[in-house]
Amino acid sequence: MTRKYELITELYERTQKSVTDPSKWQEFLSSACQNYKLPFDEQLLIYAQRPDAIAVLEIEKWNRLFGRWVNRGATGIAVFNRSIPNANRLKYYFDISDTHESRLSRKVPIWEVEKKDYEEIIEALENSFGEISKEDFADALILTAQNACRDNAGDYISEIYKIRENSFLEELDELNVSVICQNLIENSVGYMLLKRCGLDHAKYFDDEDFREITQFNTREILNAIGIATGDISKMCLSEIARTVMQRQMDMQNRTLEIKHDIKDNADEREKVIKIERRKEDERPILQRAEWNENTESASRRDRESSPWEIRTAQTELSEKGKENPIHESFDRREASGASSGNSGYSDKENGDSNRENGKGGRTDREPERKESDEVGRTDDKHQNDSRGERSKGTDLQLTDESGKEDKDAGGNELPAFLDETLIIKVISNEDDDLKYRKEQIELFFSLHKDRKERAEYIKSAYHDRYTEILIGNKRVGYRPQEDGLLVWEGSYLSRTSESIFSWQVTSEWIDQLILKKEYLKEKNIRQLKTEDSKQLSFF
Repeated sequence: MTRKYELITELYERTQKSVTDPSKWQEFLSSACQNYKLPFDEQLLIYAQRPDAIAVLEIEKWNRLFGRWVNRGATGIAVFNRSIPNANRLKYYFDISDTHESRLSRKVPIWEVEKKDYEEIIEALENSFGEISKEDFADALILTAQNACRDNAGDYISEIYKIRENSFLEELDELNVSVICQNLIENSVGYMLLKRCGLDHAKYFDDEDFREITQFNTREILNAIGIATGDISKMCLSEIARTVMQRQMDMQNRTLEIKHDIKDNADEREKVIKIERRKEDERPILQRAEWNENTESASRRDRESSPWEIRTAQTELSEKGKENPIHESFDRREASGASSGNSGYSDKENGDSNRENGKGGRTDREPERKESDEVGRTDDKHQNDSRGERSKGTDLQLTDESGKEDKDAGGNELPAFLDETLIIKVISNEDDDLKYRKEQIELFFSLHKDRKERAEYIKSAYHDRYTEILIGNKRVGYRPQEDGLLVWEGSYLSRTSESIFSWQVTSEWIDQLILKKEYLKEKNIRQLKTEDSKQLSFF
């Protein structure tokens, strides 16, 4: 470390000598205005090693504040570490170009001035530094530099006069030293303001405007003029940065308000509809009950008068089907949310016949199957267990009194809902309407890799309610169930298809969206308040 420190010290001294040339001094100012909040010695070393650096931080701050990681093989920018007095130590900066985003990256606040910012910037600068031109933005910046220097440069100039020994300023009196320093500081600050705001500085400054820098030929007075220039330019640029970033925040807030108004008032086709269905008048009353010998006759009587009977209008039941009751397992509806399944009273023979060759409108989804996470995959294997429980897909059977399947009534089943585009839209939760915010979900997934833990977490994230949304011109809905997420197409009472996806499958879809950076989009991440919070507006 001692040898490295000596090398950086030598580099610093060589760079000091080189920037006493007017053209080199301007090059230094062009670099320094990008990292205007750093002290002069660090600005000088950054110029010497990476003059094109636009935003630098130490590696741990890139990680902690912005979630960015330094590229493999990147070379740090060595500067003096002044945090430990009387210790010859170095620290290393990395430019933003040396880093890359991680999954939890936050936007780096590097500001840029646009023409629409001019009016507000001029007003802010005038309030802080006195009257300036309102006609031309460049003139306003130059006048700001002059006003700021006249108000603040006096103490710096007095110090320069005291330490001018062995420099070309040594033979000059205090008045001449003051005039030279004042002009050089004003021009240097003005140059930095123009450059950082994206204006053509060459129209206003040339080498002649910086010829006095040649007289600052000792380490002490060059440091003094550099510190004066850096401190005053920091005052001006910080005011500009606050104005620009505040305008950007106001614009974002206005945009969110407009979007919110559009969402509230737009046509039903364009806005998301949240429906809380009431048991007494908006959805069928689904009750859990044990099937018994009286169920068949009770169901027949109920179906003749029930307003909640769900039928497919295009399907006509055969006479045999009309004479016999259709029983749908309420346990299946509540527990799995699936639209098709074994009737609660079917016997083994009926169950086997219903599985033959995929008949009976089976949806073939396997949300709880451990060996595969695919949804909607056709499964031609037959299940031996033909009790009324759902284990590998469910079937809604129409049987006559003798227990034979009514093939004419098979169309009464709802097909599986397998439109991947619509399913992903539901899973992506674009309205951020779960119990947990998307930021919380992403954080949980980053800390917990266990699939079961993720599945339980996602299960707990959903509100226990019916929710329907419009995606383009299609209405889809969802509701959490004990064993997965029930998703259907159409209005719930007239839905055309539905499926249930296990919580493990649902969580893995979310994980894929997170990895593709398609889950949390364009969100305003609240900046963390830490002891290093100044770094958040560092650029």
